[in-house]
Amino acid sequence: MRFDLNIKDFNTINEFWAFIIQHDKWYLKYSPHNTKGIDNYLPQLEPWIINQTNDLRKKMDFSYDDYVKVIEWDNWLIRADMAKSKKFNRNKAFKFKQFCFACKKEISFFQRYPKCICRACVDETTDLQGRKVEFFNTEALGHGCQGYYSGTNQTEKYDTNTCYLNGNEYFAKEARFGGIVIQVKE
Repeated sequence: MRFDLNIKDFNTINEFWAFIIQHDKWYLKYSPHNTKGIDNYLPQLEPWIINQTNDLRKKMDFSYDDYVKVIEWDNWLIRADMAKSKKFNRNKAFKFKQFCFACKKEISFFQRYPKCICRACVDETTDLQGRKVEFFNTEALGHGCQGYYSGTNQTEKYDTNTCYLNGNEYFAKEARFGGIVIQVKE
């Protein structure tokens, strides 16, 4: 259940934000779309929102379904920045961050794939018996996903999109604009 808030019910913006994040999984309970008057405080809230959503992405303590609610906050800032009215210009000093699920190092921000792994970790994925695997698009334009055993020049197929790394099960799939992305399975 989402709760409606009115930002004017708080004495300060700090008080408002402290109220929001005091709850575990606050992003499931509150939405910028259900908060009256919040658009007037975009510049003040931007660093807090970005720091908080970056922290959530670092901890990765959310399900893929929950993540849709996390990115509501990011997207609210992005859309406001892109709006024709231009009442708000994002401060590019505050950047959205993402981290490799396996090794936790910072990687490029791909909002669509919150629990993906970095290139170095992709290179270490294996089948269930520990044999290294790799995945490729099946078509030249970046569509499809097919696994192969590493070192076989794509001649020995690996007929599943499931792979393993450090005791975790992952899945490979075609990325939205081509290429392959590997994320942890829930």
